[in-house]
Amino acid sequence: TTETELVPEAIETIASPARLEMLAVADAVAREKGIERDEVLEAMEQAIQKAARAKYGHEHDIRASVDRQSGDIQLQRYREVVDDDAEIETVYEAEVERVLDHLAEHLEAHLDLDALLKAARGRGTD
Repeated sequence: TTETELVPEAIETIASPARLEMLAVADAVAREKGIERDEVLEAMEQAIQKAARAKYGHEHDIRASVDRQSGDIQLQRYREVVDDDAEIETVYEAEVERVLDHLAEHLEAHLDLDALLKAARGRGTD
């Protein structure tokens, strides 16, 4: 059987002096808007995740969490871990096929295949 799991990898913990201010802002916004503090903090986490993905690359599954007591921000990158060699081989083969298809498209777009064939045929008769 093939098992996959998402494994978190800590990227960065941000414990700046402004973290307590951030919690105070979350409290104030929650009171002002009449919503739960967690809703405000979740919106902040999403904004932090967006900024982190811009910094570390959008192709990464980066998640942010704000400690509800200290205000510390934890950034983690999640990677999929595959527990079966057959699955790894399938993923590898699919990636190789994707790269070869891209290369073929690039060559077709940039090379005059008819001219190359004529030149090869011309050299073969010498």
